[in-house]
Amino acid sequence: MLYLVPNWSENIEWDEDRLFTLSKFFIDQNFDHQVLLTNIFPFLRYELNKEGYEYTKVLRLFDFIQNIKVETGHPITLEDIDVPQEVDKIFTPTSTILYAKGYIIGKVLYNQFGFPALTRYYLENGDVCEEVYDDRGFVTYKRYINNNNQIYQVDYFNELGKHTLTHNEQGVTVEKEGSIFLKNKKYNSIENIVNEVVKSFIEKKFKDVPEQSISLLTTTDKLILEQFQGINSNVRTFHLLTSEKIDYKEIQNKKIITDSQNLMKDSEKNYFHVPIFYPELDLGDSDSESLMKIFCKISNAIDDKTLQLLVQRVIEDDQVGLILEINNPERLKRVKFLQTLLIEEYFGIDLNSSDYQKVHSYIVAQKMKKLFKKDIDSVKEIQKTAKWTSYVRAVNANLRIQYVNHLENEELRALIKNSRIYLDFDENYSILRHSIAVSSGIPILSIHESELISEGKNGFLLELETINDKLISYVDYFICELRKWNEALVESIDIIEQYNSETIMMKWREIFQSYEK
Repeated sequence: MLYLVPNWSENIEWDEDRLFTLSKFFIDQNFDHQVLLTNIFPFLRYELNKEGYEYTKVLRLFDFIQNIKVETGHPITLEDIDVPQEVDKIFTPTSTILYAKGYIIGKVLYNQFGFPALTRYYLENGDVCEEVYDDRGFVTYKRYINNNNQIYQVDYFNELGKHTLTHNEQGVTVEKEGSIFLKNKKYNSIENIVNEVVKSFIEKKFKDVPEQSISLLTTTDKLILEQFQGINSNVRTFHLLTSEKIDYKEIQNKKIITDSQNLMKDSEKNYFHVPIFYPELDLGDSDSESLMKIFCKISNAIDDKTLQLLVQRVIEDDQVGLILEINNPERLKRVKFLQTLLIEEYFGIDLNSSDYQKVHSYIVAQKMKKLFKKDIDSVKEIQKTAKWTSYVRAVNANLRIQYVNHLENEELRALIKNSRIYLDFDENYSILRHSIAVSSGIPILSIHESELISEGKNGFLLELETINDKLISYVDYFICELRKWNEALVESIDIIEQYNSETIMMKWREIFQSYEK
């Protein structure tokens, strides 16, 4: 039996989680496995249902620690929360404010599913108590936060409301109603408890089915590695590399699997390589668009000169557009300021002038087919001036530059499928993003080595030291010559055809069968 051990938490990006993606793949391939979840996750059932995932595949080890014995139930509603009658409720779009005696005493916060996620109570001493709800219909824990926004105590409860654990600076105390599976009453940390429960779980599995081979596939997150220290040596344990920020000493004697050889390029250690985020044919329609869009993911690794070159390329060519994905608000502000300066200098106009604003409103209304007489009248005199053409071109240049941030993967896919080229200037390498670009059939320029890029065929690797010297020539190589772009598309399809589910599943079977004690 194979057990997958992820590091899932409430802020998870499901599409980017390797073990979640792998579990879905195994389900599609009818490969028997189960997920061991060691973290607490209050709305797990609803989250998994949203992703179309089978909840019964998950064994929640933290339930044993909390002494929770139910699998089903209905989430708590506002009416279920124990609030005194004299407290008034003020409803807002995202919360319900609790108001009493002229003061706000608390706030009920809702999750994406419309249910209360937690109630935040403001205590008389200035501290905050947050009461967090499980989707099975009970308070799962209460955390206490001081004025410095530090959590100093967490009390855990079971489905009956019984206090089972206390976690504070002194460690973890198992209360009277705590789990009978825990051998001690005091522990140094939650990780110590999880480690004990993991060992007990595995020992029981061997005892119940001694002839059954057990395999574990965990992440390389430090938390998970700590939780699985010292387990039964008969367990075949593998570790899936899930982060670029890994201390190779920590995995020195472990069997490592990675879906990206790029993640192991700085290590001399032997490892298994098998794809998880692999490309599948999902071609876009950018070749039928009149505007050739450059999609670029920007990070702090890229200087303003690089951005200046891209913006300048758009200003000079009416057929080229630019989508900039920038998550840093300060960087976004600076890039927009740079864009304004470049457009003003190129066209010799002032973007803050009333004439420019009138022309902008006129062109936007015209594009939206909502042009009114007032819009036409506002630009009649400007049309007679020598600057009319410059204003029009400046407005169109501005409209061809689009900014996006914090994209969901479906949004990302849609934008990439509508782009002619993907520029990966992110700080961290994402094989998922490269997979999406190759699936869409568009070339990639990247500052990261990638097994999905055939150098000079469907993309180029750019060095930060020389990026400004080569960037525009590489961009033009693909967007100015249709033949080169089509050749990149053919190469991407060739890469896609190297990946198929049967071959990948065979590789996983070989890995699990290759284990030597």
